[in-house]
Amino acid sequence: MYKNDSGSVATILILLLFSLTFSCAAITYFAPQINPTCSVGLFDLPTSLNSYSSTQNFQNGQYNISTLARTGSNNWVYVPNVGFQLIMSTVQPINYFYIQNIQPDSSRTIINTYVINNTPKTSYSIVLVGNAGTSSNEIIVENDGFHIPAYLYSGTYFGEKDFIPYAGAAQIQTANIQTTFQDCSAFDSSCVPKLTFTFNGDSFSSTKLNSDSTISILGVPLTGGTYYGGIAGVSGILSNGLVFQYFSSGNTINTNSGGNILSSLASFISSMLLIAGWTVPDCMLPVLANLVLIKTQVTGIIVCVAVLLRGATG
Repeated sequence: MYKNDSGSVATILILLLFSLTFSCAAITYFAPQINPTCSVGLFDLPTSLNSYSSTQNFQNGQYNISTLARTGSNNWVYVPNVGFQLIMSTVQPINYFYIQNIQPDSSRTIINTYVINNTPKTSYSIVLVGNAGTSSNEIIVENDGFHIPAYLYSGTYFGEKDFIPYAGAAQIQTANIQTTFQDCSAFDSSCVPKLTFTFNGDSFSSTKLNSDSTISILGVPLTGGTYYGGIAGVSGILSNGLVFQYFSSGNTINTNSGGNILSSLASFISSMLLIAGWTVPDCMLPVLANLVLIKTQVTGIIVCVAVLLRGATG
């Protein structure tokens, strides 16, 4: 009797594994077709690298949409003669607007310039590097100054790496910010991450930053896409109307960051693993959809394995 039950559970387990693999593969493949502005290290056949202007003037409409990777339910809306404006949302508390495909130079340094119109006079952040992991770095502009957070994982603060006081920073309506950030691997003891930046002409610096501890498969990070520029705002009435007006980079921006076939395959597998084991940005798969479509299958697999192990040891 038990053998029949065990066989049935094993059959269900195989079906669930096949279904989960198919679901993750389908989402990984079709997500960039549905939303081309979402880049999270998805499958990308290698083509020649094409660079384009690093100047993105959102205010007058002179920008290349291929640079943009909005997240947070696309709560950044383009308004002609204004820029990309953050609108109120009750779905996503923190809304990132990433600039994708920025290539660090040979010393892993990235130089970016931003113009922000902070009419609501709310807190916001400038992205130094964002990869949905503990290696992320950003400057959070608040009323008391500039905060550099430590992360337990993406979106969850684990204290602060550094704080630079600047009274009324978030009360300044027009902010012209330039960042020079040197990214360093946590496995390179000779390299220390460095940041220098100017805020409306005032200069600041810090070496208290998160090192890059990303685990990669064939050079493709398991955390998904890595972005070396962008801003973030907090949704709500108080921050409704924050505007991203202008961005430029001293680095090369490529329309395609694909490498060889092995790298592309590793990227595809990495995204599948993220969908199954954790999550990906909302622009690819909303959290609720992940819970309903993916995590229910994962739960079923865990239950089947537990039943089979209990039978084998019982």
